[in-house]
This record gives sequence, C-alpha cells and structure tokens, in this order.
Amino acid sequence: MLTRFVMRMGASPHEAAEAAHAAFVEAFPKWSQITTPRAWLRTVATRAYLRQTGLRDQLILQL
Repeated sequence: MLTRFVMRMGASPHEAAEAAHAAFVEAFPKWSQITTPRAWLRTVATRAYLRQTGLRDQLILQL
C-alpha cells in the first residue's frame, strides 16, 4: 500500500520499495510515539523518494 502511494508520485516499483523501506526503518524505533502512522509513513516515504531522486532539491529551487 505504501509502495503504491509512492508509485503514484511517479516512482518506479524499485524506487517506491526503497522509499517505503526507508520509511519503515525510520519508523521502527519511534513506533510507540507515532500517533498517526499512515500519515507519518506517507510523509517520510515521500521525502525519501524525493531525496533519492533529487526532485526535492528541484522543488525547493522552484520556490
């Protein structure tokens, strides 16, 4: 489900899996503190995808 969410942003299946994995790795130690897991995971996965593709820097420069 998380990988599909990232794929809807234009990620390949491999990129989406990497972003989802990064999100869960980051979430594991904080899981008891996360109040809205779905939103938190989507946010972290989105940021991971943007970071790994370099799109984050392009989006910031456009601002």
